[in-house]
Amino acid sequence: MNQSVWRKCYASYIDTPEVRRIIRQALAEDIGRYDITTKLLFSVDRKIYAVIIAGENGIICGINIAWLVFKLWDNSIRFIPQVREGARVRKGQTIARLSGRVSSILSGER
Repeated sequence: MNQSVWRKCYASYIDTPEVRRIIRQALAEDIGRYDITTKLLFSVDRKIYAVIIAGENGIICGINIAWLVFKLWDNSIRFIPQVREGARVRKGQTIARLSGRVSSILSGER
């Protein structure tokens, strides 16, 4: 799915000041200013490619929230959804592809 088309369809209704506040609060509680484990294990500037994979068969709920979490943590992360909100997925199916700094991706994943 084209990233810009996806953003127009899904991001606009979830990207509100209230949702941003809740996500920022959750990130601050879970990670604080930085993720110490990731910082100790990886070079801060190392770039990676990552995928989010379905652990079980199911229905996607919250892919737009995942996109916004990564955007708010580090706007340079590229998040490309591979399925739409509400889509049925199979165990092992790729849900999204990401690229960016390892520290940002791992921290946002938490």
